[in-house]
Formats: sequence, C-alpha cells, structure tokens
Amino acid sequence: MLTGDVGPFSKSHIIPKSFMKRATKSPFKEWDGETRPKRSQTGWYDYGILGRSGEAMIAKFDDVAASCFVDNGFTYSKRRDPLKLDLLRDNFIDGYVYEISRVDTQSLHLFAISLLWRSAVTSLSGFEHITVRARRLEELRQMLLGTEPLSVGDFPAYFIVFDGARELIKMAPSKIKGHPFIRFFLDGVVCYVSPTRRVKTGLAFEQFYVGSDPGLLRVPCVSSASSDHLSFMTKSSNNLVNTFGNPFPDR
Repeated sequence: MLTGDVGPFSKSHIIPKSFMKRATKSPFKEWDGETRPKRSQTGWYDYGILGRSGEAMIAKFDDVAASCFVDNGFTYSKRRDPLKLDLLRDNFIDGYVYEISRVDTQSLHLFAISLLWRSAVTSLSGFEHITVRARRLEELRQMLLGTEPLSVGDFPAYFIVFDGARELIKMAPSKIKGHPFIRFFLDGVVCYVSPTRRVKTGLAFEQFYVGSDPGLLRVPCVSSASSDHLSFMTKSSNNLVNTFGNPFPDR
C-alpha cells in the first residue's frame, strides 16, 4: 500500500516494537471498552499493508525514533527499576522542556507521519477511529516515499514525555476533542500528529514542532498523575473489573 510493489506482504508493526516492550513476559491484555478482553502476544501488527521494500522504508524512520527516545532514556522500558519493575526511576520534571541534540528531525517528522499513515490504512479494530481523507492520505504516502517535499508545517508533529510519577498503560492512538492532533502513545512518550496538512489552531505547541530547529528536538514534560491518560485509564480499569471481574486470572 506504500510502494505499489507486487509481492508477499510483511508482518508490519503499527506501533514499533521498540515502543511496545513489556515489563514482564506475560501477553498484552487488549480491551475495546465493550466486549470481553483478549490476549495479544505481539502487540499491533498488520499482515496486509506493507511488502518488504515498504517495511524497510518505514523501519528506517522507526530506527531514528528509537535512537532518539529509547537510547536517550525517555521510554518506560529504560526507566524501570530492574529490581522492582512497577517502579520508575528517573528525574523527569513536570513542566521542564528537555532538549535532544543531533537529531535527524526530518526523519523523525517522517516517523510521526508514518504512524498516522499506518494507523489510517490498517484494518485493525484498535485503529478504526483514525481516519484521514483520501487526498491527504496520498500526500502522506508521497512524503514517505520522498517524492513530495515535507516542511515543518506540513502535518505538523511534536512530542511530550510523561514524568515518572506513574507508568501509564499502552493505548491505541486517539483523537483529541478540540485539539487538531492525534495522540500516539509510545511507552511514556507521546507523539502528536495533525491529520490535516495545515493547522490553524493549537499553535501554542508550534515552538515544539519537529523540525522547527533542525538537529534539535524540544520535548516538554507533563504530569502523568494529572493527565487525561490516567483518568481515562482509571475509569476504564474500574469498568473492566466491574463488568468482567478479573478477566485474566492466573492459570
């Protein structure tokens, strides 16, 4: 679906595996908020969107993101106490803006765009709410292929990091009411991408757009304890237990 090549499909991750690492070896527990939860051994993969060449293109952008966030210790997998996996050990401060230098911001922007493109074209149920107009989807595809130029203001993207007050669960991407961005949860890091080419509102975040300062990424830290993510997680967890009891008993 990216290159138009003819050939076998690859097992393509929607959210890169470097951002889906678990604290334990138990399977993921996936719940859509309505039906009975199910186990997922590998996270979100689609076997019908990319072939070998397309997967290789996307993998290059994923590697840049992993180098930026995983290697620099921003993800939960790097912040857990090795002796107590439910405890985060980091010094991230709510309200502080962290800077990561020597970043390939063009490729990182393309990584963000690839998350949007992957989520819009996949048929996986966890991503059914992520929609992009056909014209814009084609523009995203051409940008990923390198046949259409990409500027900072095109489908702008920015990142934030949660502080270490609490580790928040992995969630499928979601739209934000009143905010022209879609959130992608990346193991303690959140990527915000606009599904429209030009953003007219929400410009308070413009200073953090990827590519605003070539080679430098500015990442604000926000509180996990007061986040929408935590309140949604708490409400969903309570609903889950009230409806199904313990849906994953040990056995």
